[in-house]
Amino acid sequence: MNVATLIESSAQYYPDRTAVICGTIRLTYVELDRRVSQLAHGLVSLGVKPGDKVALTCPSRSEFAISYFAILKTGAVAVPLNHLLKQDEIAQQLRDSEAKAYLCYEGTPDSPLGRHGFEAFRDTPGCKEFWAIPDDPRGLAVLPDCRSWHDLYRGQPEVFESLDLSNDASCSITFTSGTTGTPKGAEHSHASEYLSAVLVRHEHGILHEDVGLSAVPLFGAFRCSILLTTFLTGSTIVIVPRFSPEEVWRAMEREHVTVFHAVGPMLHRLYDAVEPSGVHLEQIARHWRLCISGGATLLPTVHQFFEERLGVDIRIGYGAAEVILATVDKYAASDTAGAIGRPIGGIQIRLVDESMNDVTSGDVGEIVVRSPTRMKHYYNNEEATRQAFAGGWFHTGDLGRQESDGCLYLAGRCKDMINRGGYKVYSAQVENVLLTHPAIANCAVIGISDERYGEEVKAYAVLKGGVRCTEEELIAWAREKVAAYAYPRYVEFVDALPVGATGKVLKRLLPRQ
Repeated sequence: MNVATLIESSAQYYPDRTAVICGTIRLTYVELDRRVSQLAHGLVSLGVKPGDKVALTCPSRSEFAISYFAILKTGAVAVPLNHLLKQDEIAQQLRDSEAKAYLCYEGTPDSPLGRHGFEAFRDTPGCKEFWAIPDDPRGLAVLPDCRSWHDLYRGQPEVFESLDLSNDASCSITFTSGTTGTPKGAEHSHASEYLSAVLVRHEHGILHEDVGLSAVPLFGAFRCSILLTTFLTGSTIVIVPRFSPEEVWRAMEREHVTVFHAVGPMLHRLYDAVEPSGVHLEQIARHWRLCISGGATLLPTVHQFFEERLGVDIRIGYGAAEVILATVDKYAASDTAGAIGRPIGGIQIRLVDESMNDVTSGDVGEIVVRSPTRMKHYYNNEEATRQAFAGGWFHTGDLGRQESDGCLYLAGRCKDMINRGGYKVYSAQVENVLLTHPAIANCAVIGISDERYGEEVKAYAVLKGGVRCTEEELIAWAREKVAAYAYPRYVEFVDALPVGATGKVLKRLLPRQ
């Protein structure tokens, strides 16, 4: 099995069907398979072999899809990295994944993405190849001295048959974080990624005739729902590199979009931008039928607008990098706070206490999962894997409750994680950075309620004696040190943090406002 054969099959049966649309780029399935095959030959020419790890940093662009599936065609393992990471974070994940080669989008003159990636590569002796993905088809501008991704595939043969692998062969390593905030690589097989696409197609009824649109980052597990399901059904996906509500509205009208992949905050911003976008809602409503959404709960007015005004079927779901997806349900009009749906057929979910005993219906317990889409393990991290699968179930670290009708509701997080608009921010990771600031003696990072993003990042900080620092200065400093979605938007200085007998900060006593 090799999930790259999804493109080959669709190229055979639907050669002229448009596969990917991104800006002015439109690729049919034949053209997509040709580009993927050429890049696969280029990777093999570098010495990439089955089982090798190839890292990829790229925003949601056609180049991401081409690179991801080219890596898989060769039998290598794709390691997609968050394109908002900074240099040290990238270097750590290159080392942890044992990446042999690195494909990195160069960014733009006002974006440090490519420079961070190249410097991280230079700090990683085990990674032998760096190829920059140009922002402009004419060639590299930000990293002109690097080797161009275009040169890696141009002139290569246009046919590359995907290497046939065992079902359990490794497909990807997707980095996440645990309770300590240390990134861990969730390693998935080709079988688990393929099955996740089959489940999405079945649960949401994705059709060959569908035209999907996504502005959701593809480096995470969401790519299985977006790319793999599209190529499995031979449908079309419109990729928007950076979410702009006006641009999304116009693309939905222009491309006759039927399925929108989103997180809650995107729907709120779309609602606010209806009038500025100047689109014809009647034209959009004629085609748009389904929204697959995760993240923040929708405001009643927003939900009513999309479901009643446009007739959109909004679906909610829950998953994690380690299991890809676990629940799905229709978004209900009432009593939805924290609702994450019902277990998908074939996926088992329990709510347990600290001794792995089932909690009573309606009570809160940790969500544990058994799923055929589960990861193989955390790459090169046996202890973290053992803890995650204690008792034979995957421990999500999320707290939930289940009502008598089977619907699950999130009630909190064991792992001290902040969900900012679909991005997972781990407090300890941000705290460790803030503590390196010369003015900070102690700090605690929490999530506070936010109408647009669901949760926002706030830091409580204690200054060192005799040292001055303003909220604005600390925010600006943190912005340069951690990923763009993770730095605190709010800072409050306090004389001391509440601590327990052991000296541990009692975050539950901090005001969440």
